[in-house]
Amino acid sequence: MIRRLAPLRCVCLCASAWLALAGQARAASPFETSTLTPTGPAPAEGRVFTYTLIVRNTGGTAGGVIEIHVPSDTMVAGLGGLDAASIDHEARMVRWEGTLGPGQSFTGTLAFLAGTDTGGHTASLHVTARPWQGEATYLVHSAAVDTVPAPAAFRLGGLGVTAAGVAVLAWIAASVLFWVAMRVIRPGAAFWAPILIMMPAGFLLYFAALAREDARILGLAETTCTVVDRVIDTRTSSSSTSRPSGPNTVYAPRLALRHGDGEHAGVSQGFGTGSRLSGASAARAEALLSRYAVGAEVPCAVDSQDPRYAYVERGYGGAYILALIPMPLLALGIWGLLPRRARGQ
Repeated sequence: MIRRLAPLRCVCLCASAWLALAGQARAASPFETSTLTPTGPAPAEGRVFTYTLIVRNTGGTAGGVIEIHVPSDTMVAGLGGLDAASIDHEARMVRWEGTLGPGQSFTGTLAFLAGTDTGGHTASLHVTARPWQGEATYLVHSAAVDTVPAPAAFRLGGLGVTAAGVAVLAWIAASVLFWVAMRVIRPGAAFWAPILIMMPAGFLLYFAALAREDARILGLAETTCTVVDRVIDTRTSSSSTSRPSGPNTVYAPRLALRHGDGEHAGVSQGFGTGSRLSGASAARAEALLSRYAVGAEVPCAVDSQDPRYAYVERGYGGAYILALIPMPLLALGIWGLLPRRARGQ
């Protein structure tokens, strides 16, 4: 009977030891009652969202290290209550180390700026609280980034049509009318000529709109901004052709810029205008970004139509050289409108 009970006694002793060790491990996490709570509006494209971090020491440690991993596709917009924190902009991490006695706590405010084209993505914030003695505590919060729709030029029923949508619809209508008019006015012209003219015309109209936008941005009032954060925004797309040429990666420098005072204070993001070829390579983007040190005050212009955007480099960029690409098609279309005799037919 005693021999039969010995294995059972051994199992009970092992279970008791395991529970004791588990209790010790649990007690060895002095920051386990710390909390990470979202405050204010949910994350949205190009807008600031905040968290409140409360670190509580319920154990015997005298301090520790707090590591805050900046969510992907976001930038740091501000840190409150973490005066001694350092930011590693390359590793995208905020690190605080200091004393925090038993029974003490501190509260920090974490503000981040969501990217302007990250709607539908998930912003995940990871915080690691590492005491000088004991096990680490991990805090995680994830939230979907809301899409901010472009302002509608007009509404058609329940649908809003943007200015870009109006331009596309107008171009399609003009292309059809031009083709019909050419068939009536010049019946001897090649039927494909109006098409070859309207395709480059639409391409050139895009650059005309780009130039108009550059001129508008040049006219914005100049102010002073403080560089809060900087990052290289990387976007990779795959080829959609039948002969894939490998992924295409675009590197775009991006700055978080604080401007204004008091109730007029805000944080915007941006760098240059759409016509500037600033993302040709990672080295090029890094060279441009290195001109703007974090904490420096730089001249900038905040977009009056959409304050989510700010510009530190304005003017007409090198993208306009691409407007020459459809010129051969335009010349061929004009040749196709000539009478057959002039075309040698």
